[in-house]
Amino acid sequence: MGKRLTNLCVWLCLSLFLYGCSSTQIAIKTKPPGAEVRLINNQGQLKAKVVSDVSYKIENSNDYFTQDGVETTWVHALATKEGYRPGVKTLAGIRNGEKNDGLAIIALDKLDSTIAFETSPPGAKITFYQNKDEARTDWNSNKALPLLSKEYVPLARNNANLPPNISRTIELVEDHLKDVDYTADPVHRKFINTPFHQQYTADTVNQEFANIGAVKVEKEGYLPVIKEISIKGGESNVFAFQLQPWTTSLKVISEPEGVEIEDIARGTAFGYMGETPLIRKFTYDETAERKSTFWPRQKIMLMLRATKAGYEDEHVQVEIPFGEEIPIKVSLKRQSSEITFQSDPAGAHVYVKRIASRQVYDQSSGKLKDVPLVHWKHLGSTPFTYYMDPADPLLHGDVLKFERSGFKVDQAETYKAGVVNYHRVLVPLGDVIHNQALE
Repeated sequence: MGKRLTNLCVWLCLSLFLYGCSSTQIAIKTKPPGAEVRLINNQGQLKAKVVSDVSYKIENSNDYFTQDGVETTWVHALATKEGYRPGVKTLAGIRNGEKNDGLAIIALDKLDSTIAFETSPPGAKITFYQNKDEARTDWNSNKALPLLSKEYVPLARNNANLPPNISRTIELVEDHLKDVDYTADPVHRKFINTPFHQQYTADTVNQEFANIGAVKVEKEGYLPVIKEISIKGGESNVFAFQLQPWTTSLKVISEPEGVEIEDIARGTAFGYMGETPLIRKFTYDETAERKSTFWPRQKIMLMLRATKAGYEDEHVQVEIPFGEEIPIKVSLKRQSSEITFQSDPAGAHVYVKRIASRQVYDQSSGKLKDVPLVHWKHLGSTPFTYYMDPADPLLHGDVLKFERSGFKVDQAETYKAGVVNYHRVLVPLGDVIHNQALE
C-alpha cells in the first residue's frame, strides 16, 4: 500500500513537471515599457490584457491555437500607454508548448504635440485657411482646409504588397481600436467648436497641419476674428481668443434737422432708417444676412439718400468697420422754386433727361423684365421761368438739352443745385455739303 502511494505521487509530480515544461509563453515587450497590451487571436477575439514588459503564459492553448494539429500561430498585439499613440504589432511564429522569446518589440510614438483652441466665451466656430486673405474673403468655407480632429493609428490598409499577416492584423485589430477611442483612418472636419484640445505626434502635426496659416473665429452675436497662426510639431500650440460683443452703428446729424435717411445700396439695402438726428444700430443677424458682401471687407457699406421737402436730395456713401460707430453730417441745399432759362437766339426748347422703366416679356426666361426707357421732358421755350414741379423736381446733375431748328443740339448743360439762371449761346448748323461735288 505504501509503495503504491509513493508511485502515484511520483507520477503526479512528473505530470505537473511535464505540463509546466510544455506550456506556451510569449515575451511581450514595448518601447517604452509599462504599456497595457491587448492580445487578440486570429479570430479577432480579445483573450488577455497584460502590462509590459512581461512573459505571458498561455493558460489555454485553444485560445490561440484554434485548429487541431497547428503548432504555430500569430498573436495580434495592441499596446496603449498614457501620452503615447497606440502601437499595433503582429507577433508571428508563436510555437505551441515553447517559450517564445525574441519577438518583435511594440513601439509607441509619443504624443508630444498639443493643439488647443479656446475662446471666451466658449462655443465659437473655428475654420482653418492657408492664409489670412483666404480667411477674410471666403465666407462660404469653400477654401477652408480640412482639420485632422484627432490622432489616429495609421494602419497600412489597401496595400496589395502587404504580407498576409499584416493585412490580417489590420482587419482584426481595427474594431479593438475603437475600444481605446482611436481609429485606423484619419477623420477630417471642415471646422471645430471651442474648446478644442488634442494631442498628436510630431510627425502627424508636420504632415497634417503644415499648410494651416490662418483661422477665422465666429460666434453669433460677436465680432468675427481673423488671425494668422503657425502650428509646429513637438510643441504646445495653444491659441486663445477673447471675443468682443457685436456693436456696429451709424450716427447721422444734418443741416437742417428732420432729414429722412434711407439706405438704397443695391442688393444689400437696409431701407428706411429714420429722421435726423438718428443713431442706427446694426444687429449681428441682419448683417450676417448680407455676409457675402460685408464679411470679406469686414465693414458695412451703405448708400444713403437724404431727403427733405423743399431741399435738394443728397446721396452719401458710407463705410462702417465692424465694431465701430461712424458719425456723419449731411447738409442739404435749399431747392430753388423758380429757374429762368434764356438762349441766344431765343426760341429754343429746353428739355430735361428722364429715364423710366418699362416691363417687357423676355422669351428666354419666360418672365417680365424691366427695360430702361429714355425720354426728354419739355420744360419750356426760351426765354421763360420754370416753376419747380414738386412731384418731379430738377435734381443736381440732371442733363439739360437746348434745341432749336437750324442750330446744333446743346446737351452740355447740367442742372446744378442753387443755380437759378441758365443762358446758352446756340451754334448754327452751317452749310451742309453733300457727297456729290457742286457743279
